[in-house]
Amino acid sequence: MIKCIIYVNIIGKDDGGMIQKKIKKVFTAFIAAALVICMLPASGVQAAAQIAKEVIMCVVEPTLVYDNVYGFYGGISSVYSEGRGSGAINTQGQEIIPCGKYERIISLKGIKAVGVMDSQNHAYLIDGTGNVIRDYGVCANMTYSRLPDGEHGIRLIFADNSYKLCRYDGTVVEHGDANYDNTYQEIVDTGLYSDVYELDEGFYLCNDINDEKVWYIVKPDKTVFRTYENCSRKPYNIAKNILDIEYTEEVYDEEYDEYYDVEYEKIVRYKTDTVICDSKDKIYSWFDGKYFYYDEEEDGHFFAWSYDDGICYELDNDGNVVKTIGNYSYVDYIDNGYYIAYNYYNDIKEYSLINCDMKVEVKLGNFENAYDDYINDKLVIQAKYIGLDYYVYYNTDGTVYFDESAYKDTYDEMKVCYDGYVLGFKYKNPDNTDEGCSKAVLMKLDGTVLFDAGECMSISHYYDNEIVVWHNNDDISEFDINGNLIFTYEYSKYKRITGIDTDGYIAIQSNDGKWGIYRRVANPALNPQQPKPSVNQPQPIPVINQQPPVAGSNVSAPKAVKISKAVAGKKKVTITLPKIKKQVKGYVVQYSLKKNFKGAKKVTAKKSKIVIKKLKSGKTYYFRVKAFTLDGNKKVLSKKWSKPKKVKIK
Repeated sequence: MIKCIIYVNIIGKDDGGMIQKKIKKVFTAFIAAALVICMLPASGVQAAAQIAKEVIMCVVEPTLVYDNVYGFYGGISSVYSEGRGSGAINTQGQEIIPCGKYERIISLKGIKAVGVMDSQNHAYLIDGTGNVIRDYGVCANMTYSRLPDGEHGIRLIFADNSYKLCRYDGTVVEHGDANYDNTYQEIVDTGLYSDVYELDEGFYLCNDINDEKVWYIVKPDKTVFRTYENCSRKPYNIAKNILDIEYTEEVYDEEYDEYYDVEYEKIVRYKTDTVICDSKDKIYSWFDGKYFYYDEEEDGHFFAWSYDDGICYELDNDGNVVKTIGNYSYVDYIDNGYYIAYNYYNDIKEYSLINCDMKVEVKLGNFENAYDDYINDKLVIQAKYIGLDYYVYYNTDGTVYFDESAYKDTYDEMKVCYDGYVLGFKYKNPDNTDEGCSKAVLMKLDGTVLFDAGECMSISHYYDNEIVVWHNNDDISEFDINGNLIFTYEYSKYKRITGIDTDGYIAIQSNDGKWGIYRRVANPALNPQQPKPSVNQPQPIPVINQQPPVAGSNVSAPKAVKISKAVAGKKKVTITLPKIKKQVKGYVVQYSLKKNFKGAKKVTAKKSKIVIKKLKSGKTYYFRVKAFTLDGNKKVLSKKWSKPKKVKIK
């Protein structure tokens, strides 16, 4: 049986403006038919002839019948078949765990094995040949989990809500007793509350199940400690032992002889039931009427104006002056000693950037709004023009980093991204951006266009300097920073394409519903001397705890670090890390809405206190961190992630 690898050679435009395609078939024995995955949009501008750096090789032809193949981890993918249940296959399409043999299949990372649970709640580790290699005993649930040292592992949860974090070899690295979980669960199980939230020192904030406006502070013994009625929204914990509460009260209007609700706000210490300030007072005051309360800040600090001099101060939660800000209508602390402030003049905001420590003020000008951002670990101020959907980015010395308005006649939208690059979009219909772009480019800060995707749905630039283009036909292409095509996922040709592991395996469902298994490989046309991969080569026997080799470096990686604390604010969180040691040059923080950090975003900082903004209110985020040092210009990261921190954003 003779089969082939197929790849496409994309060359430049001919005189007629069309992209020519030269298709070459390279035949080799016992290699399954591969797919051509490297189509570019005809309008894309490419400076030189190119072919895809990678193509896919067919490992198993589309003959597998499953409702879903979920993607390969360690050469194993869980599968599901209606009527048969869940099972697992290897990269050769062999069903190493028959569907229906176990109640659950748990995909695991960092190992060529999967977790399973049988009908008796017995948990096992199964290798790539289907053999049991570890017996974890009976538990209520088994899940994949990152360990405190950042390594891969599992969490075994038991009927009493206790748990064990284990390495794959069964070594327990963390024991969790049931006390905390039981207390929380017991409060939930009373059936008295619709929502339960943890506060400081074992106290809980609970919403009355029959009245959404009534909230309680509940002690660890499950007794009600404090009650707050007529709340307009959920109270939130702005500092230790301090709640911000919005509430309504009925007021009688003598003129109209009727009652109506008035909304107030107060800040209280819930343990002592003392009121720091309350807008119900005629004077919205704080600390014996000395200050007018404005807004809370990080670590329980507040901004407030003095009645004596009209100056804005930053105060601690005992009313002591921490810093003098100045005479402004609005102040917001951003980071690294800097504040953004503005004054109102005829309903126009005049913004300033302030460094109180250096006693420096830079007037930025009149804008609709302004806030801080980080680009390449560099603090910048992003200011939105009045009446325009364009921004200007300022350095902290007041000089312009990038001005989007200079390109408003060329692009409908611009996005400053990592490493000093900018994305520009010209939409087919500016009123409905879902219709896609007539032009989408990646450029330098000086306006030099590096890559033009032409007509497409969208374009993105990622941290590793990878360019991803979503084409109009639903295909997705990866390019390097020089515009060279790496790979294209041909979603337009297939019913479904699922996950890719570190070995490059892809599961593709054809339109007839059958699945095939493919692998990304180097394009033979770019590597003529390279021996062609053979699917007949035996697969390696899975080895427990086998670790991939670490590339050599003249600089040793920093030790793993931990997050000292993570404090939620309004649409932001403040991450505090240990004091930077001599070897450490900075940190990389990942955050995601998912426990497994799927789709995680990343920020890099050179300080131990990091503020991450523009988060979604009311959502729970997960954060983890690595320290890094430098080997020349290359970052050398800690080998392990910190233990994740879970934070609910206000």
